[in-house]
Amino acid sequence: MRLTETEVQDVPVVLMDGRLDSRSAEGCANQLLKLVEDGRLALILDMSEVDYIGAAGLRVLLMLIVRATPLGVQVRLCNTQKAFRDVLRISELADRFPVYPNVDSAVEGIGECVLVGS
Repeated sequence: MRLTETEVQDVPVVLMDGRLDSRSAEGCANQLLKLVEDGRLALILDMSEVDYIGAAGLRVLLMLIVRATPLGVQVRLCNTQKAFRDVLRISELADRFPVYPNVDSAVEGIGECVLVGS
């Protein structure tokens, strides 16, 4: 698994390329957790080049969400393959992973503040 980090509107976007399986899970987890702990509002994972996600890969993503949530970091997935979305649905994890059709829609709305009662 190769991870390439860029930024869109000051939001880190990580292009994931390859297989997220038991061989790549630990290294991938370490890199992604550093980004989550970096104090950003969000992290976008562009899954367009992911060939395969195994159980170890799902654990990495779940661990990332679990670590990010108390820090107030939004983790958003985009450009996912249908097979991956089906796995999320079947494993009943779909509600844990916000999935967007592309990077621009994933970035949209991050950091916006809504004033209520003014």
